[in-house]
Amino acid sequence: MRQRVQAQESEKGKPLPKNLRPRRLAIDASGYLGDDRFEDLEGLRNALSQHKDQLARSVYESLLSYGIGREIEFVDDQDVSANLSELKRTQLPAQRDDL
Repeated sequence: MRQRVQAQESEKGKPLPKNLRPRRLAIDASGYLGDDRFEDLEGLRNALSQHKDQLARSVYESLLSYGIGREIEFVDDQDVSANLSELKRTQLPAQRDDL
């Protein structure tokens, strides 16, 4: 779905020469998540919804790492798992069904 790009105008209202207009590059939105391959944003959303626990763990570990100022290590695994279990039990936003 391409939209027509209107010519950019200079300060005087005249169209800019083609070599001075910003380039519009196509974005490749395809990728894979686990065994799921997707081609667009809707496909990514579907893939993420099938891997909610992995997504929640990844986001949680990233935020925790930032908050404590160090990387998450093997010794943190039990605490991370316990905290994620509590989040899942109380259905906090990290586990919402409407991804």
